[in-house]
Amino acid sequence: MYIYTDKTTVYKSDIVSFVESFSETANEKIIKECIRTLMRWYDSLEASMASYLVARGVKIVYMLGSCFVSIKSEQERELVEKIMVGGVEMMLGPKSTEITSCEPIVFSTSGCGLMIGIAAQPWVVETYQWLMDNKSNLPERVFESLEGQLLGYDSISIQKFVDTRCV
Repeated sequence: MYIYTDKTTVYKSDIVSFVESFSETANEKIIKECIRTLMRWYDSLEASMASYLVARGVKIVYMLGSCFVSIKSEQERELVEKIMVGGVEMMLGPKSTEITSCEPIVFSTSGCGLMIGIAAQPWVVETYQWLMDNKSNLPERVFESLEGQLLGYDSISIQKFVDTRCV
C-alpha cells in the first residue's frame, strides 16, 4: 500500500525505515509505538484526508490523535516529537505552494503522551497551545466551545455538546 501525494509516492516501508533510523537513540518501545501510530494513520488515509481539508481551508486544524508513549524525560519527548513530525511530513509530501499549507503540530498532553495534528497557519498552533495551557483556568463550557470552534465544528454541534457534557 502507498499514499500518492502531488509529487511523490510514499510507501509504508519508507516510513518504517525513517522511524527505525532512530533506533540508536530511542528505546524499542518508543520505536514500536511510533510505527504503530503512524501506520494506523497511513492505513486509514487519515493524514492524507486531514491535509486535504486543512490545505483547502475547510478546517484550520485537524487533530490526528495521540501517540501513547511513556515519556520519561524532555529528551525522550523531543525525540518522539521529531519522529512523529517527520513521519507525518512524509505522508503529507512536499510543502504546498498554495496560500494555505499544512504543517504537522505536536502538543504534550497530560496522561496521553503527545497529541499530533496538522494546522493551516502558525496562529492556529499558538491559539490551540494557549487553550491547552489555560484549560484549568477556563470554565468547562468556554473551553469546550473554543476547542470546538478551532476543530471546525458548527455552532449547533458545539451547543449540543456543551449542553449535554458540561455542567
